Amino acid sequence: MTTKIVLVGGFLGAGKTTLLCRLAEVMRESGRRAAFITNDQAPELVDTILIKNISPSVGEISGSCFCCNFNGFVGAAKKLIEEFQPEFIFAEPVGSCTDLSATIIQPLKDLYGREMAAAPLSVLCDPRRLRKVLEKSCADIHPSAAYIIEKQLEEADLILISKSDTVTADELSSLIDDASARWPLAKVMAASARNGRGVTEWLSETLAAKAAGTHIADIDYDRYAEGEAALGWLNAKVRLRGGGIRWDDFTERLTSSLSGHFDAHGSAVGHIKLIVRCGGHVTVANVTGGIETLTRRDAAGCGDSAEMTVNARVETTPQELEKAVREKLAEACGKDIAADVVDILSLQPGRPNPTHRYEEVIA
Repeated sequence: MTTKIVLVGGFLGAGKTTLLCRLAEVMRESGRRAAFITNDQAPELVDTILIKNISPSVGEISGSCFCCNFNGFVGAAKKLIEEFQPEFIFAEPVGSCTDLSATIIQPLKDLYGREMAAAPLSVLCDPRRLRKVLEKSCADIHPSAAYIIEKQLEEADLILISKSDTVTADELSSLIDDASARWPLAKVMAASARNGRGVTEWLSETLAAKAAGTHIADIDYDRYAEGEAALGWLNAKVRLRGGGIRWDDFTERLTSSLSGHFDAHGSAVGHIKLIVRCGGHVTVANVTGGIETLTRRDAAGCGDSAEMTVNARVETTPQELEKAVREKLAEACGKDIAADVVDILSLQPGRPNPTHRYEEVIA
């Protein structure tokens, strides 16, 4: 059996994980076998926890991006194939990663074509960010980070406008037309992972297509490296204790405090993700820009103890990022909650050094 590998790319906050969670539900309900690979520069990844709550067939590659650890990516895929025999593997690259056609899809076609069939490269972009890219008005993020977003869209086989429920039908139609004109080599579609509208259509298009990695973008690796290095990355795991704490309120309070802090300091937020687990219940908070983007879903309820995982990607130094997270955590806990930071890692990504980089498209 040949397993289809579906790369779902896009910048931080584009909605990739929400889409993969929706896909996990769709696959489970339809009885189709699917597996998932998450990716990050550090362990303790919120995305992995979220998808594992729906599907057990999840692999994680941490410590490097897919392209810089191609052998690890293939190894994770083979392990999932051996354990779960999936028809499809949906893989979510690091949000600041681009050049996937040259470094992942072409080598997959060339070296593993009999075992794995590459699907078209899908790149997600939310309406707010896409409009800014189209109008060249990404002043809210570092210019080299904006460069990464443009290159992600340029190399896409399929551009998926995510969070389509956040704009009107006319606005969405205009975005589709403008994106199609700007990137004529890509098919442009729209979907909302929140309400499911458009997800089935995108999935059908992706799985039915025969061609993948149909073109390769010209990437300036100096600008690419600068764009990744503009962000500080933090992953942390925290144990929380208190008496009858309303964990949903705590989660929203901490997320809001962090978002407000970075807004006040002019530090662009790629994303801040928190997941808090109390017993068998969880709540998830997310910020993908300014404080107005804060959302929280599900409920962890009340209890005396909880476990929290924090992922933050912010345009600041790793040192300042960790300092802010520790300070705002202490403030949110106050005198009622004791916090034990079990693991914390803050870093700045190094220069991308892909295992393979193909200059031409493999038929």
